[in-house]
Formats: sequence, structure tokens, C-alpha cells
Amino acid sequence: MSASEKKLRKIHNLCMEFAEMLRKLPFDNKIDEAKARSFLSGIRDVLGARNVDLEVPRKPGTEFWEPDKTGPMDPEKQRKGIEEARRIMREGTSDDD
Repeated sequence: MSASEKKLRKIHNLCMEFAEMLRKLPFDNKIDEAKARSFLSGIRDVLGARNVDLEVPRKPGTEFWEPDKTGPMDPEKQRKGIEEARRIMREGTSDDD
């Protein structure tokens, strides 16, 4: 038996002893007990050579709108567009009572 196998066997034995101690003398706080059990479960998964993914899965991010690659616009056209947007905004805020 190699040194690494001995170390793994010792870690396994320590995990089993700790799990048995948890059964006999549980934590006062259920959250702490759950954290300890989760930690033990993770160690057992690694020792049991299960397929363990060490990277945290990422949530799909929000896709942002990318503007089209257009050249510079005519300043006069931009000013007309801004004036049109302001006119529409003013119409939307008028009191229609």
C-alpha cells in the first residue's frame, strides 16, 4: 500500500469517526450540523472517486444589445431625432383629463 493510499484511508477513517460523533453528539444549531454533514459528504464524494466537478456552474448572463457598426451620423440628422424624441416625450406627459 502506497503512502497516498494510506493517507486517503486515514482521511476516510477520520470522516467516518466524525460522522459517528455527529450522530451521538449533534450540534446545538441545525445549520452548523447541516454544514458539517455537507462538508463530510463532499469529502466522501472525492474519496469515493465519484465524478466531481470543481468549477461552480455559471448562470447564463444577460445578453446585452450590441449596436450595429455604423459610421458617424450627420449632426443635423441626430438633432432632428432628438427633437422628435423630446416632442414624443412631451406629448406623453400632457394631462389628458
